[in-house]
Amino acid sequence: MKILFVDETNRFQSKVAEAIFNKMNSNNKIIVKSAGLHYGGYYLDKKMLKACEEMRIKIDTRPVKLTKEMWNAFDFIITTSESVKLELTQEDKESGKTLISWDIEELNGNSQEDMNKVIRAIAGKVRELVNVV
Repeated sequence: MKILFVDETNRFQSKVAEAIFNKMNSNNKIIVKSAGLHYGGYYLDKKMLKACEEMRIKIDTRPVKLTKEMWNAFDFIITTSESVKLELTQEDKESGKTLISWDIEELNGNSQEDMNKVIRAIAGKVRELVNVV
């Protein structure tokens, strides 16, 4: 089974989901990656990295842009916010992939509390996913 977490730019939410899943999951037959719909070209800022470190989450800071090849290689596509799901094309929606949308609130600011809130929300969703796969 292959799961792809997708957000806008692969700077925070999808990377956090990937890292938490890999930390919680013990089934090595499940492959998990993350990507962004758009390539922002910028890495996580220091506050994002600090929030992840405090929650003991190790993430790759290099953003990855979603490609058609990547889309085709995964069985499950999980968008980490409703806005990302809305940006998918009709072709994407009709691709036969299992699409799951997590309606996780996007960062409203760069405060530590905002980031921790998002991380906790993602961790809850990932915990649910790990329990069913």
